[in-house]
Amino acid sequence: MKEKLKKDEWFHYIIAIAALVSGLLHFFFNWDYYHHHHYLTSGLLFYTIGPVLYVVCTFAYYKATTHD
Repeated sequence: MKEKLKKDEWFHYIIAIAALVSGLLHFFFNWDYYHHHHYLTSGLLFYTIGPVLYVVCTFAYYKATTHD
């Protein structure tokens, strides 16, 4: 990208990265719970799809508002 991203756009990306990292850390530190209760796929999907969807929506919003 040639132009710089706005500060608030970067802030949203940082929120999404922090959510993904904290969710994955929670998932891996509570591995026994998820493995024992067979929530392995649902926990992993929840913690990976949510922040990624947030980033995609944020990117689409800022692309739509800049009209480049």
